[in-house]
This record gives sequence, C-alpha cells and structure tokens, in this order.
Amino acid sequence: MGNGKKIHHRDAEDAEKKTWVEEGRKEPLPPAPSQREGGEKGQKGIGSKGARDWSRLIARVMVNRRIELGGWFTRGNSLREVVMVRTSVARTLAVGVVLSVVSMSAGEGPRDSLGSSPASLKPLPLAPSHREGGVSAREVRDARLLAFGGERAVMRPRRDATLAFGFAADIEAVLVQGGQAVKKGEALVKAWDGDVLAAVELQRTLAQSTVEIDAAEAELAQAQIELESVKAAFEGAAATSIEWQRRENAVHRAEAARDLAQRRQVERSQELAQREAQASRYTLKAAFDGVVDLLSVSEGQSVDRAQGVVRVVDIERLHIDVAVRAAETLRLALKPNDLAWVMFEADTSAKVRSARVLQVSPVADASSGRRLVRVELDNEEGWPAGMLCRVRFEEPVPVVNGGDAHE
Repeated sequence: MGNGKKIHHRDAEDAEKKTWVEEGRKEPLPPAPSQREGGEKGQKGIGSKGARDWSRLIARVMVNRRIELGGWFTRGNSLREVVMVRTSVARTLAVGVVLSVVSMSAGEGPRDSLGSSPASLKPLPLAPSHREGGVSAREVRDARLLAFGGERAVMRPRRDATLAFGFAADIEAVLVQGGQAVKKGEALVKAWDGDVLAAVELQRTLAQSTVEIDAAEAELAQAQIELESVKAAFEGAAATSIEWQRRENAVHRAEAARDLAQRRQVERSQELAQREAQASRYTLKAAFDGVVDLLSVSEGQSVDRAQGVVRVVDIERLHIDVAVRAAETLRLALKPNDLAWVMFEADTSAKVRSARVLQVSPVADASSGRRLVRVELDNEEGWPAGMLCRVRFEEPVPVVNGGDAHE
C-alpha cells in the first residue's frame, strides 16, 4: 500500500469508512465536535474550531472521491457504480455544510454589522394572539365565522361583460383605464375604421341626394303638360285619339319613374343606416353602468376576432350562488325574496349583512344532493367581487366578543 499509491474502494459504502489510506499511513478522522473541549453537546455548539475541522474533512473527502472517480472510469466500472459514489460525495458535502452553519450560529459565529452576536439579538415580538389583555381581530373573526356557520360561496358581480370585436381589428384608441367608472353607452376602445367611415360618408351623400327624384318629377310635369295640350287639340279635332292615348301613357311612365326614384332614395337611406351600424361596431361601448375591470390591449395592437378586449363589471349589487342541501331548501321552503344572511371571510369586523334570495334552482344535483340558490346583496361598501363569504338562510344568533381585538 506504500510508494505513494492510493487504494480505490470498490463500492460507495466502503468509500465512506472513517479511514484514510495515503502514502502508506493511516490517519484517523478528527474527533466529533461534541467530544472536543468547549463543544459539549446541547450547550455551546461545536464552535468555530469545529466548523473549520468539518470544512477540512469535507475538502479531503472531495479530493479523495475525485481521484476515486477518475480511477473508476479508467478501470471501466459501470455508470451505476460511479453514480453511487457521486451521490455519497454530495451527501457528505451537504451534511458538512449544515453542521458548519449550525456551529457558526450556535457557537462563535460571526457578528452582525453592529457588533453584536446572534445570541444577543432580541427575540421577535409575540403574535397578537399571545399578547396579554386580549386576542387578535383575526381570531375574533374566525370564532365568529365558526359560530355563524352557513355555506361557503364566492361573491360575483351582478353583471359582467367582456367586450370584443366581431372581426380582426387594429386598436386605434383606448379611451378608459382600469378601475374607471363608466356609464351605459360610453365609448371604451376604438378600432381603426377609416375605410368604413369613408363608405359611410359616400352612402350618406347618395341618401341625401334628391337629383333623381327631381328629374323624375320634372319628366312627370312635362308629360302632364303635353297631355293637356293633346286633350285641347283633340277637342278641336286637331289631334287623334291615338295621340291622346300616347300622351296619357307618357304620364303614367313618368309617374312610375318618380315612384321608383323615391323608392331608391328610401333604400339608400336604409343602406346608410346599415353602414353606420357597421361603423359603430368599431367602437366598444359600455352596455351598462359599471367599472372597467381589465384592459387587455393597447393602442396600435392588432386583435383577432372575438378576442377579449375590455371587461366591465357592475358591483353595485353582488350575486352569490350557494350550493345548499336540497333537504335544507325544502325544510326552509326557500323561495325568491326570502331573507339570507352573509358574512365576508376577509372582514375582520365579522359583520353580518342581510341579503335576499333571487332565485332557487328547480333541479337538484343527484351526486351532491344540493340545489343552487342565488342570493343578491347590496354592496354599498364597495367590496370587490370574487371574495369568499358564508351564507345562511336562518337568522344567526348574535355573538358577543369577550375580549379586546387587536389588529
């Protein structure tokens, strides 16, 4: 074993034995940190000296294992055996790092920037629930939620609309911003519509023009004059009946031409209204009074057909769909306009709010045995939709808070 040669262990378990064989001599591992002076277990930790010893040990293990891995590859050992050894090296390194950190934090570790050791740092303040003289507001809320009971549900907007263009378009202008209150019919987002507006103006010009009607009326007036002239000549035996009939037919043709011109004018007006309606589709408008929730586009952006552009919600009143046991709905005989009571889970005051039943589903779910009951709640406080709440359909018993609540 001498002559400066190293012995390569054949498996990962033998490689972890606490004996080093190098240069033909044996060197035992350094004693455990708990066996050195000043390192009694469970008292002062292993100390910074112990940390240095562990660091040296880790370095020597890594060097020896690196040499072993090289020898294993040269001897043609399997990849599985090499992976076993590398895993052992990684495990040894991880244990050493943890012990070093523990020793530094528990013993003679480094001091902070103010010169005080970790042992001199003040402990964190107790949580509100552990302070003397009261409980936290969260604990009060949780206790009241537990006493309130009811069914858990999500509050949703009364009306919720995500607007989109029915065609591919380029965004020309964004006229609102998120969180802005809007009125019904207010413009929100406008797409580029230059070609459509040009077609609208052309059609408006045609619809407003009366040239064709004026020409037809002039022709009719001329035909009527000629007919009167022929009638006078016929009475004086200066014209034949055939000539009279011809002039009457000319008047009828002129009248038909006038009627046709008037009908065409009506059709142009209707086509103008159609083109104006098409042009209005290039501007998204609010369908009801509400608040802009989300804008998904910016000016200059191209959007596909039916791609969501802007969302408007109405949270003046909130809708809550509650899955209630069908037997409970029958016992309480729930029906529209019945009272309901709601408690918001996020409200630390645990306030109970009254609501009303909007509708009761006529069909129960066979798998869960529940029916959907929709409740409507006035949202005068402006709570956001999407939050969790508890709903019950029997009036709750008031809960008295026995201690002071602290935030």
